[in-house]
Amino acid sequence: SRLALRSLRSPPTRVCTMGGGASKRYQAGMPVQEYWDKVAWPKHKDILSVIRLEKHQGYLVFKTFVDMDLDVTGEVSVQQFHSYLGVPQTKFSERVFGILDLDGSGALDFHEFCVGLWNYCTYDVRLITKLAFDIFDVDRKGRLDICECDALLRMVYDVEDLEEIEGPPDGKQLLKEIDVNGDGEVTIDEFSDLMETHQYILSPAFDLQRALRQRLLGIKYWEG
Repeated sequence: SRLALRSLRSPPTRVCTMGGGASKRYQAGMPVQEYWDKVAWPKHKDILSVIRLEKHQGYLVFKTFVDMDLDVTGEVSVQQFHSYLGVPQTKFSERVFGILDLDGSGALDFHEFCVGLWNYCTYDVRLITKLAFDIFDVDRKGRLDICECDALLRMVYDVEDLEEIEGPPDGKQLLKEIDVNGDGEVTIDEFSDLMETHQYILSPAFDLQRALRQRLLGIKYWEG
């Protein structure tokens, strides 16, 4: 099951100042390592233990968070998130960011950063597929009609019209491949089965996960 863990959250602390390079300073004017040892680790060790990160691994994640937090607010904005990862800011990636943003503030504090990114990085093919599917399955009937599939593809590829997806395969072919039996509807099971062998249909979603895994502890950690 996915983690919510709101009860373990602590009120956000404010950032004071930053230095540069190896002398980079974070909250209360402390060097990042000192702040981690004295403040961040004691504050967040419970949640980090739940997601099975040891202290040294948590520090690597914390350094990534600090590097994203360019304006030193103690939070990461949607723009900083995409800029650091080097991925396009699309409607789909913004929706993923919104799912990570547990309190709906429009930014991620370190708690949300840890829990949300751990969840997304540990998703297998079926869970990423379900995430994309559920965004459009608003009535929770477990099926999408062809218009909803069209909207799903346009959001994932960040286009206004499927004709803008040049491929190969192009947008119309992608839509045709999703509706395997041609009945005008796609169930979650059909969609998940298709993604096992046709991951390229949702390639932007998997590209986002790979970028996150690369930046957070490395691909080998998540695939090991």
